[in-house]
Amino acid sequence: SLVCDFDNYIQSLSTFGWLEYSIPFLPMITVVFFVKICVQERELQINRINKALIFLMTMGIYASTCFAMYLSWTPIGSSTIVGVQGRYFIPMLGLSVLLFMPTESVIVAKKSVGDMVAILGMNAALLIVTAIRYY
Repeated sequence: SLVCDFDNYIQSLSTFGWLEYSIPFLPMITVVFFVKICVQERELQINRINKALIFLMTMGIYASTCFAMYLSWTPIGSSTIVGVQGRYFIPMLGLSVLLFMPTESVIVAKKSVGDMVAILGMNAALLIVTAIRYY
């Protein structure tokens, strides 16, 4: 289930098949900065109906991913679903950020340029480390 395997999914965000990035904490820090930027937005507001629809979409992503892995990789009679990796749930991270957005307008006077530069730097570091390690 999602709750029981959450730790394994987070740890496998830096795994791409048999390749593993050497900086596994950078994807999570990048997601945290992305959440911070989304929460700081001035005009972005999502009503409760849209939040319910976003929640249904995230659960649909989880269910369809597990169902696809169940059909394609899991042997008949197995008690667990084989082949599920954390990278398959990256779209859920982007959508789940929107669940924490305010429902009414909030005025925040913070600038997010530094956060965006930090995200860009971490993504560049991941690409450079991957290129150096595997190519």
